Amino acid sequence: MNVNAFRAGLRILVDEQVWKIEHIFTLQTVMKYIGKDTPLALKKKLEMKALKELDRFSVLNSQHMFEVLAAMDHCSVVFLNECSKVIIDNIHGCPFKVLIGILKSCRDLQYQNEDLFKSIADYVATTFEIWKLKQVIFFLLLFEDLGFRNPDLMYKLMERVVEEPGALNMKNIVSILHVYSSVNHICKGQNREFLEAMTSALTVHLHHISSENLLNTVYSFCLMNYFPQALINQLTEKNIINELLTSDDTEKNIYKLHVLNTCLKLDENACYKAAHIPLPQLPLSPAHQNDRVAEVLSNPLEGDGCFSRNVQLPHNYHIDFEIRMDNKRTQVFSFPM
Repeated sequence: MNVNAFRAGLRILVDEQVWKIEHIFTLQTVMKYIGKDTPLALKKKLEMKALKELDRFSVLNSQHMFEVLAAMDHCSVVFLNECSKVIIDNIHGCPFKVLIGILKSCRDLQYQNEDLFKSIADYVATTFEIWKLKQVIFFLLLFEDLGFRNPDLMYKLMERVVEEPGALNMKNIVSILHVYSSVNHICKGQNREFLEAMTSALTVHLHHISSENLLNTVYSFCLMNYFPQALINQLTEKNIINELLTSDDTEKNIYKLHVLNTCLKLDENACYKAAHIPLPQLPLSPAHQNDRVAEVLSNPLEGDGCFSRNVQLPHNYHIDFEIRMDNKRTQVFSFPM
């Protein structure tokens, strides 16, 4: 039987019989397999039926509801909030697969619940020793997707990296650097040790690293204001640049190379001389896309001469605004008149 015809028939049947469904598991199964393109009216009817049965939901039902709603592409904030409370209250002992499924569903539904995310992250941090390294990294990648940062969990992973840099494979290294640079995580007491340990772990793979992985790792390092010379030297070799400019991800690579060049030019302590390898121009970005950010930052700073707009750099680079600070980022300096 044609799948679309089967689903169409199922929807007609469900629409007629939805209020007669007695078992929670049956209701969730119907919701999961009815399809994302189900009419909104039927999705709402199923949601109302499930809400009516909420008092009968077990912990497993609440956990499963995230995957169910994601499968039918229906974000019921009220329902998810109620299920989140149950999950938070029963987080201890929740399996890896279930937690990952919940976070993936939150991502797919664009559902934000900081209390839920914090509860999961705190649980992983307090039971850190029971998790495999790749599991912790998977959690952090999903949290990064969700725009959530948990300092305790990230600090725990930093500790493990510093203690055992040799345990990291190439995939681990790329993922960890991506997450820490994306969420701008800085740990004052251990940041340098962490970055040096990551560099040490990466150096082991230099002889067989792909050009894309090399670019991704150096790009992440530079976003964290760290410039490992050996890696930068290898990245800027002509054959590596040529590979990056002729790959399937050329546009993304060009962007990252331009960001790298800009970071190096802006950093006065970076011991680096730009390689004379021409890069294609970046496509023009929409003008004034950061106006709101500039407005918020300029209010307390511009009057004291500590905020500069529309800064033109050499080689046709341009930044929307500049704020000058000391190395510890605790003091703001005014621009010379």
